[in-house]
Amino acid sequence: MKLLISIGSYLLKDIFWRWREQPGNVLTRFVVAYALVLPSLGLLGAFALMAENLEMRLTRNGIDMLFITEHIGSTSDDFVAHQLHPALAPLRAHGTMFQLLQLFGSVRTPNAGVTRAVAYPDASLPYLRGMVTPEVPVVFLSDTLPVGMPVRAEIDDYFFSAQVRRPTGMVSKIYQQDVVLVPEGMLPRQESRGFSRVTLFKADRLAALRGLEEAIKLMTEIDKQNVSVRSSLKLLGDLDRLKEKQVYWRFGLALTAGGVLALVLGTLAVLEYQQRAYVIALLRSFGIRRWMVYGMQLLENAFVVNVAAVASYLTLAYFQQVLYKSFGQRTGAGLSFESMFSEILVIFVCVNVGVVISTLPALHILKKDVGTILS
Repeated sequence: MKLLISIGSYLLKDIFWRWREQPGNVLTRFVVAYALVLPSLGLLGAFALMAENLEMRLTRNGIDMLFITEHIGSTSDDFVAHQLHPALAPLRAHGTMFQLLQLFGSVRTPNAGVTRAVAYPDASLPYLRGMVTPEVPVVFLSDTLPVGMPVRAEIDDYFFSAQVRRPTGMVSKIYQQDVVLVPEGMLPRQESRGFSRVTLFKADRLAALRGLEEAIKLMTEIDKQNVSVRSSLKLLGDLDRLKEKQVYWRFGLALTAGGVLALVLGTLAVLEYQQRAYVIALLRSFGIRRWMVYGMQLLENAFVVNVAAVASYLTLAYFQQVLYKSFGQRTGAGLSFESMFSEILVIFVCVNVGVVISTLPALHILKKDVGTILS
């Protein structure tokens, strides 16, 4: 055991001596690894950031929701009845839905400027819990103003008061700006001009959403109705395609980095072993085994490469705000280690595999007879 410790100590001293006498050798390995890992992590980080931004938009817009808008004029048959469009009736069997009436005209407030007015039928009250109550039927939905604050509002010289509430549930998915909610019939003059009837639908199963959306579009086109349907399915498709590309780029860049690293470090290792063949033969003649020499070379390369890889990640983490903003990406809080874990793991595994491969050519030199080299 003492012999192994002594041999290991000597080999470590030999490594540090070579680093001091030939700093260019270790610096070359560090720079090559750094130059390969940094752009790879940077590009994969951009993919991760785009995927994160898309997921945030999906969460904000409602990934399993449909927003169906019908424009109802004052002469429309639906104007008086306020009934559900026949094309939308089958939706009740596949999820939760309710309606809001987006009125034409703007509400003016001293606190938030100009905003829109939306009327809710009595049938929609169960879906507005936490926002509308019998005591406070008129509310001002806002993410910025203090909750409970009274707001004085005016529309077409009609003045009324509303209390600030936070938008929640399905309403928060469609109205992401300030909006005034009033009971249906409170603003008869505005309602008489017509309105946009907005149906909010939340599917029980995400898999059925695309078929339902296409069916509604087809039926409204056949009926020649002025109906628009909006969902986040396009964003979901974009996210799936982006993640698919992310997988290809992740493994492609990692394998490229590992392959180039194996080639460069392997060439350097062969040259170094050829230069130090006599010294290595002397060490072996003193009883140091070949696997010990090979193991120290492997550990040396692994140490240099992993330090370079860690330095690459720290560089990216430090400069990511400036780097990604210059390419038009919104970083927000930035890329965390957790969000980059898969990319970091694949890169580190591949570069370390490259380190192992790079040391294999040196085994051929270590197999040469000690006597032949010393003679």
